[in-house]
Amino acid sequence: MRKISKAALASLVFLCSTPLLFSCSSNEDSTTNDIILAMQFDNYFESSRNIYDQGYGYFISLRAEKGALIATDRNGNAPRVSMIDTQVDAIEDIEEGYERIIKGIHEEKRKILAAIGAQSALSKLRDDYMYPARIDARKIKDDEEDYFHSDEVLRSVVRYRDAVVKICANSHYRSINGELQRDKSRAIGEISRKELKGDESDSQYFRELLQNVYPEDKVFLFEILLSLTPRTGEDQTYSAQQALHFLCIQESRILLARKKALGLIKSRVSSDCYSFDTIMPLAYGPSYSEKGEEVEIKVLMAAFDSTNNPEVTCEQGGVIKVHEGVATLRVKVDETTTLNGTITVVNKAGARKTKEWKVTVPVMD
Repeated sequence: MRKISKAALASLVFLCSTPLLFSCSSNEDSTTNDIILAMQFDNYFESSRNIYDQGYGYFISLRAEKGALIATDRNGNAPRVSMIDTQVDAIEDIEEGYERIIKGIHEEKRKILAAIGAQSALSKLRDDYMYPARIDARKIKDDEEDYFHSDEVLRSVVRYRDAVVKICANSHYRSINGELQRDKSRAIGEISRKELKGDESDSQYFRELLQNVYPEDKVFLFEILLSLTPRTGEDQTYSAQQALHFLCIQESRILLARKKALGLIKSRVSSDCYSFDTIMPLAYGPSYSEKGEEVEIKVLMAAFDSTNNPEVTCEQGGVIKVHEGVATLRVKVDETTTLNGTITVVNKAGARKTKEWKVTVPVMD
């Protein structure tokens, strides 16, 4: 197979948010090249460590939030605690896949460095050392032999992509009759695209794939899909130095996707856990006006959950029908009347939130 050039691989690295570039000039002094390459690997290591810690911070804060809820009111906060437990389980599933793929990439780095007699370039890893390892670039030979083919690593990245997206999309829960149940109505199916084609069809395919997921998930899952889908031309043979850079690119993508996924899951239980899947415009103003009178019209966008009907009361009575998240009140009035009552919505953890409403219906004599 043809080998990718250093310049071409450098352009791939440029696409990552964690920069890691090649020194491509063959005329530069070798000592200067070593220093530049060492700085690049060190910068990558520090950036990767920060991204890993940011993602893990979501996990820690979620557990801390659970502990605080239990400490303040175990019984009263039980629904919220149960919801947190479901999302902690989802994060742990993502972390299990992350640990497996990162350890696999570390092993590939060991093999490459061993093949060129540079085992000491890779720092020793502990079991809990889950961000990319520090590499001493000064101990890496600039060897042009073929030492690595990317196919298996790319397949593992796609498997991790599929797992992360499905876990995020399929880990929504609702409180139904006081019991938390998985919401399967927005589950995502098989992801058939294994490589980006580099045209508009990529975005179109992923948008169609995510058409039925919760609106608040779409942007995050779209970015994860784009990030973890291999690019055309990456499936090939690399020399030792090229392979190490290629593996660093994959680690960057995995780390960023993991961070987005963990942040998305945490956001579900660090807010009020409502899933507003429908929006509609509302405009209202006075029911009548005099000729030439200036009137005031208020316009807003209403967001509501079409699958979770609210409970609505009216102190003056009337017939109330609720359908797809919207309550309609019918009442007969003979004179200008002010109607008032309450509206209650239940979030996904089963917690109820009630607000008062009031409207005046003018009647002309």
